[in-house]
Amino acid sequence: CNTSGWGCNAGWWAHDMFVNPGAVLEADFPYQASDISCAGPYTYAFQLAGWAYVDGDNKVPSTDMIKQAIYDYGPVCAAVYVGSSFQAYTGGVFDNDESSGGFLCCKTNSQVNHAIFLVGWDDSKSAWILKNSWGTGWGESGYMNIKYGVNQVGYAAVAVY
Repeated sequence: CNTSGWGCNAGWWAHDMFVNPGAVLEADFPYQASDISCAGPYTYAFQLAGWAYVDGDNKVPSTDMIKQAIYDYGPVCAAVYVGSSFQAYTGGVFDNDESSGGFLCCKTNSQVNHAIFLVGWDDSKSAWILKNSWGTGWGESGYMNIKYGVNQVGYAAVAVY
């Protein structure tokens, strides 16, 4: 619930909202995949102390920088380019870079289209462990192994603390 225009039809990180006023418990305001009235007033049970970009808001940080942020702070929020192959992912290591070969918008880092969490990595696969918001019916129970550097994964990565 916010009054600052961060809605369900794209946008950018809403971390400032979780610093002040904070997060409402889902029991008090259940998630709905639509822009609805906030109602309230609510008790804000949790607040972030702060947040910061891992390496700026307009690029993909190095693999080592993202790993260090995950190690220091836990999962990081990040953006990725999603195409039809990404949407159809069912398992394994995703390495079909849909952000190249004709998607000029994405070669220039001018457009990514989906927010995800990077929750870990597996160097034996050269892949991030990505948590998606599309539910457990997508990918590997809502997760994906995505090769480092594919689809601009990690764009504008953010650590919260």
